[in-house]
Amino acid sequence: MDPSDVSPAAPAVIRTERVQAIAERLRARAGDPAALRGLDCPACGVLGGSWSDEDPDGARAAAAESLRPFAKPERRWSIRECRACGALFAQTASGPPAAEDLFDVTVHLERISIDRAVEMLPIESAYAQQERTVEQALALVLGGACYLNNFSRVQKSRMGEERFIFRDGDVILDAWHVQATGMLGNVARYPLDEFKSALPELFPGDAVDARFVGPIEQMPAVVRQDAPRRRRLGEDLSAALAEGTQWVHLATYAPPTPRRTGPRRRKKHSVRRESVARAAGATSESYLYRGPIAGWLYVSCKAGVITGVKVDAATVATRRLDDVLREDPTVATKPVPPKPLARLRQIEAGLVDALARLEAGESCAHPLGLLALVGGRFVVADLAGDVVQNLVELDRTRALDHLASELAGRRAVTFAPLSPADRQRVAAVLDPDERWQLFLAGRLVVGGGPTTDMQWTLACENGAYRFDGSSGSEVMAEARARDIVREKRYGWLRLA
Repeated sequence: MDPSDVSPAAPAVIRTERVQAIAERLRARAGDPAALRGLDCPACGVLGGSWSDEDPDGARAAAAESLRPFAKPERRWSIRECRACGALFAQTASGPPAAEDLFDVTVHLERISIDRAVEMLPIESAYAQQERTVEQALALVLGGACYLNNFSRVQKSRMGEERFIFRDGDVILDAWHVQATGMLGNVARYPLDEFKSALPELFPGDAVDARFVGPIEQMPAVVRQDAPRRRRLGEDLSAALAEGTQWVHLATYAPPTPRRTGPRRRKKHSVRRESVARAAGATSESYLYRGPIAGWLYVSCKAGVITGVKVDAATVATRRLDDVLREDPTVATKPVPPKPLARLRQIEAGLVDALARLEAGESCAHPLGLLALVGGRFVVADLAGDVVQNLVELDRTRALDHLASELAGRRAVTFAPLSPADRQRVAAVLDPDERWQLFLAGRLVVGGGPTTDMQWTLACENGAYRFDGSSGSEVMAEARARDIVREKRYGWLRLA
């Protein structure tokens, strides 16, 4: 077995990032002679080795009060330090744990060394069956001690499959285990920074129930070994495709069965059935290609001729590679034949020209209006004279997908200049502050539908935020109206 396929053992000590930062601050003071001063300090020496607020001595109470906070590793204890000599004290509180605001608690101080302070810092355990904070759960996952099996806000499930979310090097893997066959299912991956920032949203209330966390040793071996292996195979394929001369075969599709149009009873001298059988078309193939301009391209071919191109986001392309590797771990890239390669490069050259014209201030036709580049953002504006009927923002992938689809279909991309006035109106709608001011002035109306569950409109009339929906009308609070308008929580807008 390849040693790289086996996950490394989890470290013996796992702490949250915040607690680990406290430990590093403490270790940085290990060589500080001032921190070693003890009972001879004029400021804290009177406290001796320990003190509690039940002590009636006023001088000792004043010395305890003069200690400044150093860190608070947990809710019920903190580290304080002497302002004069830097000596450290562990402050704890005893009393009813759930009602400190209703009952008196007793405060204790204990003089501790730097090593003792580090020892006292909380350590996360993979085997504790308890509710954790998001910070604690994140530390266990990043430390390689635990996996997650779902998220409380967005829970996914598949019939007969188990989910395992765990760390593999510089990424988080989201793997599925097929229980009936014992095989590895689909595997997705997320960058560490993206996972860390998204986790608090996926566990609202800063609470991670014990049922969502499990020790890494309890994860099936096939997941622990094969998921990282498949990830590396996918990265190898991605690197091979970066040259722009290779592609990966994804699937073969049989031609559709021709529809029989004749009478159900075959006539004696009819040859319709035989002619229908001979009319079956050629099979179609799909490939994944990586170009220098558009990036990932999903390419459809029939009889060696490109019939369609779709621009994929990186996450979609990664999923396609994972699907192929799941079926055949030995799949490899193949050189693109000369004719399809020339056609792909022709499409990419068309994209370069189209992007240059958009950057120069032109716009092109789109099913929803005019596609333009305004303030560095791709937008589709539905304009009717001086009125902006609707405005949709597109990311680069969706904008390129529209252009590539037009070019692959051998349709000409029609360009037209976007007037300065129209560009100014579109730019105003894009800016959240200006959009809100236009809404307050009564010039902007937003709404949802008809494809949503409920058709609605929101407008500002005489200083009131009027919401009209399928169930009736109401006056909405300003905070909610501002959130809808500024955060683009609507399906369409209209600017007069």
